[in-house]
Amino acid sequence: MPSTMTARFSGHCRLCGNSFAKGERVIFMARGNQVHTTCGRIERAANQEEREMKTNNTWKKFYNLLNIPEGKSGTHEVIHEHYAAGASFDLTTPRGSTFGAPRGKAVRFPKAGHWHKLIYEHGTLMSDLPIEQFQMEQAVRGFRGNILIGGLGLGVVYDILCNNPDVKQITVVEKSQDVINLVAPHLPLPVSVVHADLFDFIQHSVRKGEFDHAFYDIWQSDGENTYFNTVLPLRYITRGLIPNHRVVCWNDSVMLGQLFMGIQGRTMMREQWKKLADAQSDDLWLGWTAEFFQRLLSSEKSAVKNPPEYANILIQAYLHHMNDLSCLPKAVEVNIKKVLSEKEREN
Repeated sequence: MPSTMTARFSGHCRLCGNSFAKGERVIFMARGNQVHTTCGRIERAANQEEREMKTNNTWKKFYNLLNIPEGKSGTHEVIHEHYAAGASFDLTTPRGSTFGAPRGKAVRFPKAGHWHKLIYEHGTLMSDLPIEQFQMEQAVRGFRGNILIGGLGLGVVYDILCNNPDVKQITVVEKSQDVINLVAPHLPLPVSVVHADLFDFIQHSVRKGEFDHAFYDIWQSDGENTYFNTVLPLRYITRGLIPNHRVVCWNDSVMLGQLFMGIQGRTMMREQWKKLADAQSDDLWLGWTAEFFQRLLSSEKSAVKNPPEYANILIQAYLHHMNDLSCLPKAVEVNIKKVLSEKEREN
């Protein structure tokens, strides 16, 4: 272990090259080298970090998961992003932590490597960066039997499920032939890909009991609009075919977190409760909370006596019942039927 001492003579720091004077505090390194105390501490920390990287093997499961070459098909393209040895990746973001995404410690890679991005004319569809691998790994824990995947993407969740011995068969539904061309030939095992729109496939091809679990990820944004116009309609047409609690939608916990904070903010405006309770079902963005504020007004004494705690309990119950489709607000159900009608016309 390097030790601090008083320099017996002037010299130059081996690490930074600057001089030190006789009598200055220095750190005595191996082979008789003397360095500034600050430089020595930095060096010591770097050596410790390197040792930890070598002994901590967590990084290995996020490293080289896929081996898809760079290429382009139509409007879609796979590109590689290269990172030097020592690169560190967070497994969550401040936004994700705020709204309910799974949390994990940052991962540092002792080796240089590259990760993949699937892009198209409107931006990035997905990547296989550690944060996305981590989110998907958490999402499909406990999956078993026959699995339906909505959206091929880069095949990350397919690859994860291929390593699950409890999974018997995987069916992937992908709307874009370009994505299939770029990704499917390079996955570790032959993949059964159905070239179809997911909504159309579920409504016309899936039989009750055919799949034990489903994972849907056909969107870029994880905002409230995606939740109401894609996630809930997918859950709606899947009910009766696959148990709702076995249908996982990528990052819907983050979407629900945003809805929670939105409705929580509205509860602080007591003078608006009556207006919100009377919102019409054809106005989604006001109407989706109408039944909540009707219940809040009907139990006003409890709400006024202990407003934040009481309201939070009601909000959690309200969102839970909406997400499992056991009690859909009228405005939400009207919007779902509107979305499905538009999808039917498209197909």
